[in-house]
Amino acid sequence: MPDHGADLGVDLYKLLVVAKNDLPSVAEIYTDAGNQFSAVAQSVDGVMRRPDYFGDTLGPVHSAWIALHGAAASVLATTASSLTDTASVLADSAQRYADTDHAAAQTFDNLRKQDGEPHVGG
Repeated sequence: MPDHGADLGVDLYKLLVVAKNDLPSVAEIYTDAGNQFSAVAQSVDGVMRRPDYFGDTLGPVHSAWIALHGAAASVLATTASSLTDTASVLADSAQRYADTDHAAAQTFDNLRKQDGEPHVGG
């Protein structure tokens, strides 16, 4: 990555695209997966219910499944949050670099006008 001038401005715009489009788009996928995953958990008790004569009506697999589900749900949520936080810091960093170099800022701002402000889905 160049450390000054117009070439830096081009790279800063690319970082902004990652920060405002790419990372948030991936975070949305993790969030959606987490939501769907949670919906499955609501019906697992009914699926795993056994006749009373077995004693434990939910069976031995139920507690292991709940633990696994919790761990996987945590990974999905943490990943989505980390991606969102990284995107925010990356966008701020791109702007801060642009603020320190006039030529980079001009190119950065021109690209934002020419190609548009990056956003999710764009």
